[in-house]
Amino acid sequence: MKRIDYYAAPEPWKVPKWMGVTLGVIFSAVAVMAVALIVQLTRPAHADVPPAVATAAVPAPQAPAPVVTPPPVQTAVAPAIHTAPVKHAKLLHKKAAKPMMVGRARSAAILARHDSHEKRKQKDDLDRMLGL
Repeated sequence: MKRIDYYAAPEPWKVPKWMGVTLGVIFSAVAVMAVALIVQLTRPAHADVPPAVATAAVPAPQAPAPVVTPPPVQTAVAPAIHTAPVKHAKLLHKKAAKPMMVGRARSAAILARHDSHEKRKQKDDLDRMLGL
């Protein structure tokens, strides 16, 4: 029977060389693609235009053609299936219509919502006791 030394340190597990190489290649490919994507997304839009097109003379503006508007078209009543996108659009419109508050104004608005009459009375009493 083999004797077991319970206090001996276990042998460390080593990663096979092929697994290390494979993981290294995968992670380096991901890193290169990420850098390429970042460079492409942060490059200004006019950098893609060739220099010959960018320096070409701009023709003189011409008088705009008269705009003909078609008569309004009567549309059928929307089916019930479209009510969800309409509700979603209305919700987005409401959110966009709210003014963005920042800093102290936003903090004051949040505090005012949570400030009841009883809490305000307690705060006033505390301020009076502290001499504020």
